[in-house]
Amino acid sequence: IPGYEIMEVLGEGGMATVYLAKQLKFDRIVALKIMSPQLASDDSFRERFTHEARIVAKLSHPNIVAVYDVGEHDGHNYLSMEYHDGGDLKAKIQSGIAIKECLYILKDVCKALDFAHVHNIIHRDIKPDNILFRFDQSAVLADFGIAKALESESNLTQMGMMAGTPKYMSPEQTTGVKVSNQSDLYSVGIVLYEMLTGSVPYSAKDHIATAVAHYNEPIPTLPTDSLFIQPLLNKLLAKKPKDRFASGKDVVDALNDLIDSYDEEKTVFMTNAAITQTQAALNPGRNQKLIASGIALSVILGGGVLYSLLKDPAVSETEPNLLVEEKLIN
Repeated sequence: IPGYEIMEVLGEGGMATVYLAKQLKFDRIVALKIMSPQLASDDSFRERFTHEARIVAKLSHPNIVAVYDVGEHDGHNYLSMEYHDGGDLKAKIQSGIAIKECLYILKDVCKALDFAHVHNIIHRDIKPDNILFRFDQSAVLADFGIAKALESESNLTQMGMMAGTPKYMSPEQTTGVKVSNQSDLYSVGIVLYEMLTGSVPYSAKDHIATAVAHYNEPIPTLPTDSLFIQPLLNKLLAKKPKDRFASGKDVVDALNDLIDSYDEEKTVFMTNAAITQTQAALNPGRNQKLIASGIALSVILGGGVLYSLLKDPAVSETEPNLLVEEKLIN
C-alpha cells in the first residue's frame, strides 16, 4: 500500500488482515486493515465499503477508534486506523475483570454507540475483539461501519459473510430483519454477561442453533456478587427491540446509578466493619460479641441495598418461537 511501511501482522480473519504499519507521511504507527481480495472482487462491496468507511472516518469521539485514511490500491481495499497497544476486551475477560471495571468499560462502549447512533451508524458487530484499550485503560470501539458495508445484494451471504458474529447478534439480526440502535444494545448485553461470568449466555453447536437460542432461551441469572446488575441485563437482552433501552445514553445513565449504588453498598459494609473493629480494639473483652453483631449489621444493611436494586420486575421469559427455527433452517 503506497505511503505505508508494513511491519508485522496483528490479526487475520476471513474478511481482512490487520497489520502494524507506519504511515510514512506523518511518521506515525497505525493499524492498517486490508480487506480480503475475495471481497474486493465484488463491485457492490467495493462501493459500499468506500462509502461507509468515509462516513466512519468523520466520527470523532474519545471512545471510537479514529480512521485516518481509506482507499484502494491494486485491487486491495484498506483502512488506516489509530493503533492501540493496550490489548482488547477478549484478553481482559480471559484474565478476569472486577465488577466495577466492567461497568466502566460498558459506559465507554455505550458512549461511543450513542454518538454513532446519533449519526445514523449502527455498528452491527459489537464483541470483545472490537473493544480496545488506550494507555489509560479507557475503552475504544473499533470496526464501525464494516459489518454494515458487508450487506450486499451479491453472493456475500452465500460466502458466509454474515453482518455480525452469531454469539453476539440480536434475535432480529440473525434472521435478516432490519436492525436498529437496539440491536447494538442487545450485543452490549451479551458482552456485559461475558465480562461478569467469563462466557456468553447463548452458544450452541452451530450458528443456526445459536440463533434459535437467542430467540427462545430465557435471560440467564447473574452470579450472586453481580446480581444487582440483573435488571440492567434484563433490559439489554429483552427479546423485542422495543423493550430494550432507547439509546446508549439511557444505558450510560443506568450504569451511573448502578456504580453509585455499588459504591454505597461497599461504603455501608466497610464503614460498619470499621466501627466493629474499632470498638473491639477499645474493649478487648467484648471482641467476640462485637464482631458477631458488626457482621450481622453489615449483612442486613448490605442486603437492604441489594433488595432495593433488585425490586424492579425481571423481564418475563418469552414463549418458544418454533417458526423462527423453521425460518432459519429454510
